[in-house]
Amino acid sequence: MPDSDDILRIVRGDIVRNGLSVIYVADGTDSHLYTVGRTNRHLPELLIVCPIAPSFAIDLMKAIDDAMPERLMTGSMLDLGSQFPLKVLDAEDPRALNEYALIAQHLYGNKATMQQLVLPDLQGRFPPDCAPPFNRQPLLGPTLH
Repeated sequence: MPDSDDILRIVRGDIVRNGLSVIYVADGTDSHLYTVGRTNRHLPELLIVCPIAPSFAIDLMKAIDDAMPERLMTGSMLDLGSQFPLKVLDAEDPRALNEYALIAQHLYGNKATMQQLVLPDLQGRFPPDCAPPFNRQPLLGPTLH
C-alpha cells in the first residue's frame, strides 16, 4: 500500500499529465470520488458522494470535467447525454473538503472550492426523495428546486 508521500506524488503527476487527478474512496458499501487539479484552472473541484463502480467512476468524472469548463451555478442541471441529468451544488458545507476531499484540501487549503454532483435515482428523483442508494447522498450545499 503506498504511503501518503507516494499518493501525493501520483496525484501531482496525474495533474501535470492530465490536468486533474480523480480520487476514488471506497468505505464498505459507500464510496465517493473527487477531482484534484481543477483549482489550478481556477475552477471548483468536483465531488460525487454515491456508490459508483470504480471502473465507471473515473471515466464519469473525466466526462464531467470535460463538460464543465467553467463553474456552473448551484442548482444547475448537467446533461451528459444519459436519461437524467446531474444536479450541481456549491458544496459550502465544510465536510466537502474536510471529510470527503482530503487531498484537495491538503494541496490547496482555502484556495480550493467544491461543487457536488448529485445523482438521481432510476426514476430521475433527487435526495432526499429518491430510492436507495441515491437517497444516502448528503447534500453539501444549497439546493434549488
